[in-house]
Amino acid sequence: MNWVDRKFARERNLGEAIDVWNSSLAAVHDAVKSFTDNGEYGTARIVSQNGHLTLLEVEQPQHENSHIYVADPKRRVQIAFDPAKPAITTF
Repeated sequence: MNWVDRKFARERNLGEAIDVWNSSLAAVHDAVKSFTDNGEYGTARIVSQNGHLTLLEVEQPQHENSHIYVADPKRRVQIAFDPAKPAITTF
């Protein structure tokens, strides 16, 4: 592939990146609502959101009769859009 083809492919992919990001955010909103509406496994909420970053908080309480141990019942999940290095991180 020559440099003209690579440049064209890069520009095309970058042009579609915002659509993919917006679709991802919509899926995250749907997942948070579904998780919280179910309520059996805990709650989730969007703590903050801007154009490039979404921060979620998920809380999974320990149930009395559950055989599953939840070490940390509250977890924050950060979803960030970085065209140089796409990643999903937790902290």
